[in-house]
Amino acid sequence: MHDLGSSFPNATGHPDGRDEYMPVEECGNMLIMGLALVNSLKYDTEPASIWSAEGNPRYIETEGGKFSLYVDADGMDDTFGGPISAKGEKQARQWVSRSYKLWKQWTGYLVREALIPSNQLSTDDFAGWLANQTNLALKGIIGIRAMSEISELVGETADAKYYRNVSESYIKKWQEEFAVSRDGTHAKLAYTWYGSWTTLYNLFADSLLCFHLPSSTIDLNDGLAQKPMSTQKPIKDPVSKTAFVSEKIYKIQSDWYHNVRQRYGLPLDNRHLYTKSDWEFFAVAVASKQVREEVVQSIALWVNETSTGMCTMAPWLCLQAFCIDELIRLTTYRLIRYGRRRRFPGNRIQSSPRGWWSLRFPGLGESLWWKSGTGLILLG
Repeated sequence: MHDLGSSFPNATGHPDGRDEYMPVEECGNMLIMGLALVNSLKYDTEPASIWSAEGNPRYIETEGGKFSLYVDADGMDDTFGGPISAKGEKQARQWVSRSYKLWKQWTGYLVREALIPSNQLSTDDFAGWLANQTNLALKGIIGIRAMSEISELVGETADAKYYRNVSESYIKKWQEEFAVSRDGTHAKLAYTWYGSWTTLYNLFADSLLCFHLPSSTIDLNDGLAQKPMSTQKPIKDPVSKTAFVSEKIYKIQSDWYHNVRQRYGLPLDNRHLYTKSDWEFFAVAVASKQVREEVVQSIALWVNETSTGMCTMAPWLCLQAFCIDELIRLTTYRLIRYGRRRRFPGNRIQSSPRGWWSLRFPGLGESLWWKSGTGLILLG
């Protein structure tokens, strides 16, 4: 495990200092997850209840800390962030304020390194080191954009304007100069690898955090913005219906996934016929309905026609209505033409928290940020 350590679910870390080198990946992850948590605290909606169908929306509230987690005898969690009465913008602001300096440290690194990432690993560490990774850069840029909202939450308006300005400038360069193939049909795996392509699964974060929706309270031309960019006009695509990453990126990737799909799923990139189901779900969650159905059907075909004896997710991830042996295979990386699981000597994905992200696709349209799903109607 990259930062948590190899003893998941025990987050023992890497006290020996031998953690994997993926700084853009991890800084981006923290900022994206941070804003997602802030949003979950700000919106004081009642949690779902397994008894709601019976007209009894019973849920649990505990007082044991800001992020108390409790499961009752029926397997229901309490409300995340404590009682609903305690949730809201004030709680989110208090949580961010306690470590704001650290948030700025992560973002500062991304401002320096995210637009053109140096030779390093991404979360797909099994694929090896690579410079100028298109998908990795996108995660870093979205992380900077997330920090602008985190800064705004705690009243750091100068920081908010600066990070918003930088992220808008970077995403424009990423879209127009670096990311897209010369024929304009897909995103490249790396900026200088012409003829390459990639699954742009980090595009999911743009939608999850609702950056694709037209909403802004920050004037980029305000004098508090970054000085070298302060005279720049607000960057807006007059044609695009999306507010941050252009609608064009969503559409060309959706079409590309249709073109490169194999019998058992969507390849990770052009380097090999392997894939990971969690990233497939990420990618098709922000693709057209047709492409989504195609890829999900391919994954279902793989589940039905192949078998493996290796658990790839934590044993406690069990849904009683499903065959557990089938469910636990969904986050492995695998060969998608022949259906075999990819085996790397000394490298085995198991007990991974990424398993939960395989359930991300059906949750996008029904999440707290329901507009994140409705905002993608542009894809059909």
